[in-house]
Amino acid sequence: MINLDIENLNDVNLILERLDAHDRFIEAKIELFEEIDKIKNNNSTNKKNICKKKIPEIINKKEKKSILSNIINILNYVFPDYEFKYLNNSNYKYIKNINSVIDNINYNLFYIIENIYRGFNKKIWKILKELIDFKYCDVYTYLNDTDNDPYVDKESISSFNYFFFAKKNKRILFISCITKPKYKNQNDEDFNNIYIGIQDEPSMNEQNEYDDENSSIY
Repeated sequence: MINLDIENLNDVNLILERLDAHDRFIEAKIELFEEIDKIKNNNSTNKKNICKKKIPEIINKKEKKSILSNIINILNYVFPDYEFKYLNNSNYKYIKNINSVIDNINYNLFYIIENIYRGFNKKIWKILKELIDFKYCDVYTYLNDTDNDPYVDKESISSFNYFFFAKKNKRILFISCITKPKYKNQNDEDFNNIYIGIQDEPSMNEQNEYDDENSSIY
């Protein structure tokens, strides 16, 4: 597996790394990965804008194409201070409805950034849609079950992570977000008005930037 170093994503990640969002801090990441076999045969890659970095694969090569091994390799790369090699199939979940995922990303990350950097939401979805085709994606989320985990930090208020497995170009887009309180006396109730849990029902949000005329997956 290869990590694709995308120039536009680098600029976005500079904002996401440690965002001061008024009453909270947001630590988020957006990373793009691609299978090595696909890289070797892809002559259309723009070498000027994309830098390729090989990801250490700790899973047996016979299993490397599996969902679990890809998730493990990506998590180990993104969070090098943690160990994920002991995960099993119970540690990830397939999400049927991509629109509920988009809603969650928008409301708990992109819309918050939009209030600070005007035009961000439209810009980021334009970048992401150029990297993968969301119409042909399987979406998974990692389910943590240990205390030694970036998503169960004692200071964390809320968090989410998604792996978009793009079928056409064999890419995996990883989006992660961890929200922490800015002040010590804050708790989960302070964030109930902005946190939306994942549901498997269709999205009813008419203001979803991803679903408007210019951003629809259909």
